[in-house]
This record gives sequence, C-alpha cells and structure tokens, in this order.
Amino acid sequence: MTIATRVNKYLKTQGITFRKIAHPLSNSSISSAKAAKVSTSDVAKAVVLEDHEGHHLMAVLPTDKIVSLARLNRRFRADFHLLPESEVYRIFSDCHRGAIPPIGEAYHMNTVVDDEIFNRPRIFLEAGDHQLLLELKQKEVKKVFGNCHHQQISRRSDF
Repeated sequence: MTIATRVNKYLKTQGITFRKIAHPLSNSSISSAKAAKVSTSDVAKAVVLEDHEGHHLMAVLPTDKIVSLARLNRRFRADFHLLPESEVYRIFSDCHRGAIPPIGEAYHMNTVVDDEIFNRPRIFLEAGDHQLLLELKQKEVKKVFGNCHHQQISRRSDF
C-alpha cells in the first residue's frame, strides 16, 4: 500500500492534507470504492484523453459516471478519444496498471474536473496502487483542483 511517487511529492509540496484508507485488493475504481466501503459517487477517477493534435487531457469525474466526449469536444473545440493503455502506462509508470491517481498536475497534464467533484463534502482518490485510497475533505479538494478547468463533463453510466 503505497502512494505513487509523483502524487506523494505533489501533495507534500502543495501542503495537501489527506487520510489514507487501506482496502482489500481491487482492480478498478468502482471495486476500490466497494472494498473501502465508500460511495462510488465519492470516489474520483481519472480518464486520460488525447485530442486530434496529440495533446493529453485528464478528465476527473465520479466513479459512477462516464465521461461525455461530446461535452469536452465542444468545450475545448477538439476531437478527444481515449489514450491507448500502453501510453497511459508509460505516463503513469509509478502506478500500478489501472490505478491512475486523478491528479493531473502531478504528471504535468492539463486537467478538467467534473463539477460534481466540488459538490461533495469529501472525495476519495486512487493513490496509485490497488489497495489504498486517499480521502480529501472539500477544502483540500479545492486546493488540488482549484486551478483546473471545471464543468459538467460526465453522464450517468448505464451499468
């Protein structure tokens, strides 16, 4: 149970306080929420996208939602698609596969955050492995995501 190196350094440098929530081994953000016994709407996940010019963007949204590419494409006047997994693993080399922390600034990545993330009293983030979540109170969430673009970028998932 470890925090990804870049995330840990970023949180310390920014003076972000958090609580570690250990949980049984999981394989997705939804599984992590269930394993940690927290609501899936309180866990933020990262979706890494690439536009038509090869620029990367991290979309941060609640785990129980899916990203709306149409909304992002309109907002940024771009043509986003999911970044291939092999490229995601290269960028997030200090993380376990599938446990991407939704803190784009720690990886020098532009980030857009769903408005719902700011409407929760606390948010849980993947730490970079499959056994640890980081709990941030709303004050800390605003410190982490305050400089990011934000808007409604998600929609309900059909599962």
